[in-house]
Amino acid sequence: MILTVVVGNTNTRLVWFTSHRPVRCRALPTAAMLNQPERYLRREHGVDGSALASVVPRATKPVARALLRATAIPPLVVDRKTRTMLKVAYSRGQLGADRLCVAAGALRRYPGNTIVLDFGTATTVNVVKAQGEFLGGLIMPGVGVMSRSLAGSTAQLPAVQPVGLHPVIAHDTRTAVRSGIIHLLSGGVGHVIDSIEKKAGCRFNVVATGGYAPLMRRILRRIVRVDLDLANRGLAEIYYVNRHDA
Repeated sequence: MILTVVVGNTNTRLVWFTSHRPVRCRALPTAAMLNQPERYLRREHGVDGSALASVVPRATKPVARALLRATAIPPLVVDRKTRTMLKVAYSRGQLGADRLCVAAGALRRYPGNTIVLDFGTATTVNVVKAQGEFLGGLIMPGVGVMSRSLAGSTAQLPAVQPVGLHPVIAHDTRTAVRSGIIHLLSGGVGHVIDSIEKKAGCRFNVVATGGYAPLMRRILRRIVRVDLDLANRGLAEIYYVNRHDA
């Protein structure tokens, strides 16, 4: 069994795998993992390897040390030199480990050409060809970032949570902000999907991951699947590529 840890800007996801199959998962705030990684990464019977993908530089070393103590084996830490099963048409030095992992997960889990929408702190669009190419994509603000930006940059607009209904004609300010954010993001992402398919000359499956993925699926009908473990699935595959004896 191996333990995979994907550290995001807001949340951290832990998924345990046996023979490429997820058997357990846990999500927690990244702030909690950063403050007390040993509390969440303890020695467990049967865990004989680990892998880490982090987009929070100050969390990478503490979490890696905690994984080493928990498993007694140095973890695989994904960086720009890590070997993958992908041909990457993107600057590896600038590519977030989470994006590399979702691309690897999409390649292994979904046949055909796939666009992965990661709705987290940032919203990323990740384009994966069936032949194993990660073509790149786009980065946009996430739902929470847009809400906080509006509240922080105006005198009277509130910070809102994206829960509830999202009418296109709202009758109160909180609903207007909430609906505006969701429809702006879904419309922008839908336009990007159409543009990618026009440029590539083919149709793509669209898979969503990240904390806001279930919400966005209700609005953006091109999403065919929500896979919250996709980055961890890709991280596990990268681990197996690099540790043949796993």
